[in-house]
Amino acid sequence: MHCHVVGVDGCKAGWIAAEYDPDARRLTFTTHADFSSLLLAFVDAASIAVDIPIGLTESFQPRRCDLLARRLIGSRSSSIFPAPDRRLLRFPTYSEASAFSRENSGKGLTRQSFAICGKIAQADSAMSPELQSRVFEIHPEVCFWAAAGRRQLSHPKRKAAGFEERRAILEQVFIGVGIPARREAEGLLHGAGSDDVLDATVAAWTAWRHARGRCERVSESPELDTRGLRMEMVY
Repeated sequence: MHCHVVGVDGCKAGWIAAEYDPDARRLTFTTHADFSSLLLAFVDAASIAVDIPIGLTESFQPRRCDLLARRLIGSRSSSIFPAPDRRLLRFPTYSEASAFSRENSGKGLTRQSFAICGKIAQADSAMSPELQSRVFEIHPEVCFWAAAGRRQLSHPKRKAAGFEERRAILEQVFIGVGIPARREAEGLLHGAGSDDVLDATVAAWTAWRHARGRCERVSESPELDTRGLRMEMVY
């Protein structure tokens, strides 16, 4: 039976999707302005793996999956940012969100954390426990760690050495499938960087593992948020 899967990462253009067709052994890259239109574009995909927090606390307590994932990837742990409290998603400005955070947690919000809240809000409004059976959260660095045989990576992904390290891993797990070189990846799509291409591709690998029932999770006994969404990372 024909089965295609999708890996998704946020980018300047909105979202980059890497669609993998295992019958043709082909990756196809596209961008989408918002999360809802992305889901509509791939309504028949068997699995969609997304680099975005799914399942959020409303207590300013850290998610267990974030803490466990940091332990797994060791030296790359700083790439896993804490998922925001869901209540922060309703604020239109950084100053309002940071003030709410300081009032309720004793700490302000970084601008980097606020910058991703818009995309998290798009995903959060679209998700349901039912949809989560095929649309689920991943973190690229956890996926690369798994694809590398549970080996910690040596270089940051935005460095040339980091790109080549990750591209070599992808070539091992996608044998016979062309993985774009760095210069090609940089010019592949308007509004998507070379690291976005890498992250979407390793997410597609994880989606393919999920479709075949071979994936694992952080954690295997996930917490549920107030809407019943599992707080977990698939790899």
